[in-house]
Order: sequence, then structure tokens, then C-alpha cells
Amino acid sequence: MYAYKREGMDEEIYVLCNFYGTKTNVELDLQELELLLSNYPDRIYENGVFVLRPYEAIAVKKSR
Repeated sequence: MYAYKREGMDEEIYVLCNFYGTKTNVELDLQELELLLSNYPDRIYENGVFVLRPYEAIAVKKSR
């Protein structure tokens, strides 16, 4: 799992990458975030936990 956060004056960008062949759970509030990029057409999100599937990567933006 690789996670990166970039902060600007009025927004934050998060990049999350799962480089493993197994699923990885990430606690993430998607209601505050805008999806910018994903290599899967859908997302698995339940009870505040985002599931990154094998080799899945996403980029999301949070406005302040």
C-alpha cells in the first residue's frame, strides 16, 4: 500500500495505490471527496471503509 497526500491552499489530493495481490482496507470518508482517477470502473465502499482491490489505484480531491 502506498499513500500520498498533496496539500494546496484550498484543496488536498490523495493518491492511494495497492501494489499487492490481495485486498486492502482503508478508512476513508468518500462523501467529502471527489474521485479524480481510478483504474477500476467501480468502487467497494462499506461503513466508512474503502476496499482497494489487488493493484487498484485511486486519486481523490478534498476541497476545504
